[in-house]
Amino acid sequence: MKLKLKSIVLLALLIVAGCVLATRTRPVILEAQSVPTTVRAQWDPNNAAEGVTAYRVVLDGGAPITVAPTLDAACSCVTTPITLSSFGSHTLSVTAVNLLLSSDPGSEQQTSDPTTLAFSLNRSPSKVTGGTIKK
Repeated sequence: MKLKLKSIVLLALLIVAGCVLATRTRPVILEAQSVPTTVRAQWDPNNAAEGVTAYRVVLDGGAPITVAPTLDAACSCVTTPITLSSFGSHTLSVTAVNLLLSSDPGSEQQTSDPTTLAFSLNRSPSKVTGGTIKK
């Protein structure tokens, strides 16, 4: 009985571990020949009922970029260009902004929790030079 119970517990742990490993996301790695380079950040828009008036995008803890909640027809998403000035690891966070529901006409803004994406910008291989063909 004990052996059967241990086998069942071990099988359950293997199934859970497999599910966790299957849902792990791969790191985002971008490549560029040189910097600065511009990439496009894109995300799904919030539900219209949330009344989002803007998104705040922050790269590496810098100054926020305000992005209008306008859909890009090509992807049905919200996009903005981001300029990367260095190779290496970067962090991008996006926060939704709307007006605090209040009877006060000078209503304050409220923000969502940020969604954060960590990624790396690597130097892509340079062009091969000095190629010849010999017999």
